[in-house]
Amino acid sequence: MNVKFSMGRNYLEIFDFWCNDRESNDPYGTEFKVRVCSNGEDNYGESGEEFVGTGFWTCGIEEVRTFVDQLDKMNHFREKHAEIEDVSYGGRLCFDLDRMGHVRVRGTLFGVHGIQSLKFEFSGDQTALGPFEDGLRECLTG
Repeated sequence: MNVKFSMGRNYLEIFDFWCNDRESNDPYGTEFKVRVCSNGEDNYGESGEEFVGTGFWTCGIEEVRTFVDQLDKMNHFREKHAEIEDVSYGGRLCFDLDRMGHVRVRGTLFGVHGIQSLKFEFSGDQTALGPFEDGLRECLTG
């Protein structure tokens, strides 16, 4: 299943989600890939440059559940920040919500063996949070 937070030409996509045991919280038991396309501009910027990267992610299933719960609270204006970290190479995904419903998506991805990295940031709005959260919840139920 592919799960995407998308706004204009910018997106963050989670795919190839795999979990070895949804009941335990093995810190290395959940893996997925993250693909980002960011042109470094606002939602509909006309920049000709786009930066695309794919990172490999490892964490515990509880970290994913916490991230999804944070996204749900953001979508209902009860929280302003959601974050998840990769335990292997230190990648990070952060979502920040302002009071007007604008979402800033930022983070760092690392490629295979942590050799390459991509630092990114783009903006979106709250309307993309719900479908992204729902897709991640579906990944959790397997």
